[in-house]
Amino acid sequence: MKQLINLKFSLVAILTSATLAIAQVTFAQEEEPPQRETKEAQAVSKKVYDRIQEAQELIDAEDFQGALKILGSLKNKGDLTDYERTNVLNYIGFVMYSVDDTPGAIRTYKELLTIPELEPQ
Repeated sequence: MKQLINLKFSLVAILTSATLAIAQVTFAQEEEPPQRETKEAQAVSKKVYDRIQEAQELIDAEDFQGALKILGSLKNKGDLTDYERTNVLNYIGFVMYSVDDTPGAIRTYKELLTIPELEPQ
């Protein structure tokens, strides 16, 4: 008798689990997943990255003029992507702000804001 009661409880548990699983699958199928807009990841070329790293090392050593020289030469290159240009201008603005050239930093950040493909963040 005890085995029969255990069997009945087992069957009830299995049926309950199966019913819940079916309900979850049905509910999940009814909900449409939100459509996400995908973007292509942007990257900096190795050449530009290396130059920015050189400028960063000079910034760390507080050689702001040396850093501005490197960043200025990068900024004036005609073949930068918008993403590379954004990074270069951001660094230039940071350096200008660091040397208390607030008007220069503001001009640089305003220039950065004119880039068509600028990321919102």
